[in-house]
Amino acid sequence: MVDWTFLYNPKLREIVKRALEYVKKLKAEGKSWEDFELADIGAQWWDVRKLVYDYGIFKITYKSSRHTFYAFAVPIEEVEKMLSKFEVSPDKWGEPKEGEIKVPDSPEELFGVIEGYDDYKWIIWKGLKKWAKGGKPPHFLLVGPPSTAKTLFLECIENKVGRTIYVAGESARRGGFVERILEGFNRWGKAWILEVDEIGRLDSDALKTLHNLMEYRLDIPVSGKQISVKNVRIMVIATSNTLYNVPETIRSRFGQPLVFSAYSEEQYIRAAVKALTELEGIPKELAQEIAVKTAKMGIRDVRVARQIALIVDSKDEIDKAIKILFKKKDVLV
Repeated sequence: MVDWTFLYNPKLREIVKRALEYVKKLKAEGKSWEDFELADIGAQWWDVRKLVYDYGIFKITYKSSRHTFYAFAVPIEEVEKMLSKFEVSPDKWGEPKEGEIKVPDSPEELFGVIEGYDDYKWIIWKGLKKWAKGGKPPHFLLVGPPSTAKTLFLECIENKVGRTIYVAGESARRGGFVERILEGFNRWGKAWILEVDEIGRLDSDALKTLHNLMEYRLDIPVSGKQISVKNVRIMVIATSNTLYNVPETIRSRFGQPLVFSAYSEEQYIRAAVKALTELEGIPKELAQEIAVKTAKMGIRDVRVARQIALIVDSKDEIDKAIKILFKKKDVLV
């Protein structure tokens, strides 16, 4: 199946145009084949690879140690039609078809691996369902201390809904944020989900782009030009340990943040057992033992339980792993 959102990428669109002209030339000359090599269309392999594997517009017809031949995966008449449609009205391109965005039928089906937060599960799920039917996206800011399942919410959406681009705040500096936005735009057009972990670490340029996205506008520089598209439906779901490092101009666009509290001992044990058994496939008895032992140490971070679970094979090894991991804890605190 072809993903036509490659048309938003000027470079890829130009490659497809050149391939189209080359194939039409072959037909005009009465040739019985419609295959081409990279040199025939003046393209680099990494760009054509995207058009084969990411977008499905090309297919490989022959490959040897010296030569690789490609062809269109759909009739060229359809390619011409879609190119023409895009060039007439690019700002209306990229809307998903009815039913294309699949959201699980219940909050628990979407967020079943997460312990607690039933109200937050419902409101995010409800927002996703309405957005998937064509509505404007609500944005969500998840705020709270580390290890309160904020990032796990993002992982569940990525795994069960898809159409997501994940950005870690620190790694999105120096132009990286715009690159990720362009990646999502090229892949899904005007409707997808942007997940930002640690939003307070974004730099000023990233925050400007994010500000526009949350106002349903896309404005990003590409190859010396500015791509500007109105009425985008990009849902932003972000996390932060605190509200203090999130600029007010961004914070206000989320509306009311969803505030997460640290787990109690009982909540932590349930959360750790659920995460270890359902996400990591750890036997329940072993998961329970790890959760209880770490809880008694005052630990409330499920990541710590996961670290131990990925090391040990039996209950007898839990104490040894804990002793090694935490014997110098007093020096680091």
